[in-house]
Parts: sequence; structure tokens; C-alpha cells
Amino acid sequence: MAEPLYRLVNPSVKLLLKSPPHGVMSSNTLLLEFTARKSGGALSTPGSCHIKDGAAHCFTNRGFE
Repeated sequence: MAEPLYRLVNPSVKLLLKSPPHGVMSSNTLLLEFTARKSGGALSTPGSCHIKDGAAHCFTNRGFE
């Protein structure tokens, strides 16, 4: 059930995080950007972040292999 919702919301969240008013969400949301292993293409996904004891703990809705 959550997957279709993320597919709908994530593009808007990505745009907001890359825009000047990103401060609205930047306190606990980040944009993870990385290179695809096989294709070499650029990928990104929004994630939640919490800093505890000097370490960042980040969570996304995706599983990476």
C-alpha cells in the first residue's frame, strides 16, 4: 500500500529538497544521491535522518541489494 504513495510523493519531495526553501524539510529529511552499480546512472531517493551520539541514522522506503 505504501509503495504507490511513495511513487506519488517522492518526486515532489525531491524537488523541494533541491530548491531554496528546502529548510521546510531539511531538519529531518535528506536526499540520498548515488550512482547505480550496473548502469552507472545517477539515482536519488528521499530519506529520514536522525543524529544520535554523533552518528547519522538514515532510513528510506527502499531496500538496496
